[in-house]
Amino acid sequence: MHIVFCANDEYVDEVLTCVSYISKTQKNYHLHILGDNLTKDNIDRLEGNDISVTQFKDHKDMGDWWRPNFLKLYIPQYFPGLDKVIYLDTDTITLRKLDRLWNVDIADYYAGCVKNIITPKAYMAKHYCEFDIPENTDIANLGVMVINCKSWRKHRITSRLIQFTIDVLTKLQHSYAPNVLLARIQKEEFSFNSLLIGKWLELEERWNVVPVSKINKPYIIHTWHDPSSIYK
Repeated sequence: MHIVFCANDEYVDEVLTCVSYISKTQKNYHLHILGDNLTKDNIDRLEGNDISVTQFKDHKDMGDWWRPNFLKLYIPQYFPGLDKVIYLDTDTITLRKLDRLWNVDIADYYAGCVKNIITPKAYMAKHYCEFDIPENTDIANLGVMVINCKSWRKHRITSRLIQFTIDVLTKLQHSYAPNVLLARIQKEEFSFNSLLIGKWLELEERWNVVPVSKINKPYIIHTWHDPSSIYK
């Protein structure tokens, strides 16, 4: 079982907290991180916790629009020896064994994700409508994913998602201030949900339980970077 995180220096502490829960609940796993300009001190900390570190080098792809949120879209490209991975946001808490998640059959899909319960359909978000995405399109939350890396690489999904994002940002840049433009399209999630319609498998909500969820027995809690907010 291969588990991948993505982070810059700001979120290394969160990665290590997440790993502390994984170490209590899992067996037979390998940890990896795709890092954005990680310092040597933080690389040493991560490797000291048996996390294999790979540094990201393709910032030029998006220029001034680059944000670490897009790292997850590069996972298949940066781990060419892996056919499948579980991706976890750094603000997740693993409460159950991940074997069932790892064994989900995604042979016919690029990824498995939980539906976004805040914005479950495209018609609920203006930017999807602006770009003619069918209003009934399901919207995935990318905080927890099982990624079919082999198929993703074969069909050049990373480059397609990044280019789509650049095209959209270029079209919108005169309508929104630079500091709100990326938030306006939900950063990396817009391209995924726009291009991969019908090509991601919907997972049970309990695999990505956010603070506003009503799931009573979560497998993975997604805290939105604030553990104190869970179930308030």
